[in-house]
Amino acid sequence: MCRVCTSEGIVVSYVTVIMPCAACNITITCNPVRVPSIKNDAGNKVPLCFDCATYLNKLYAEAGKDTIPIHPDAYSAADENEVVW
Repeated sequence: MCRVCTSEGIVVSYVTVIMPCAACNITITCNPVRVPSIKNDAGNKVPLCFDCATYLNKLYAEAGKDTIPIHPDAYSAADENEVVW
């Protein structure tokens, strides 16, 4: 977590998660709220890197399935107020 004090004296905190991509295992930094994810065998959400999410969406679209949204801020820091602790 990073805390920044603005010129108005307001403290703003940001959160970045570092995890492996569920598909290719590359280490990614991501916004834990907005990163595209899939569920693992235990039913937990696990993140996908941009390339894997894009590839999976191509496969889903070809199969007529719903694609996984890729938010523009998926791989940026999250405002700590968006994160459920």
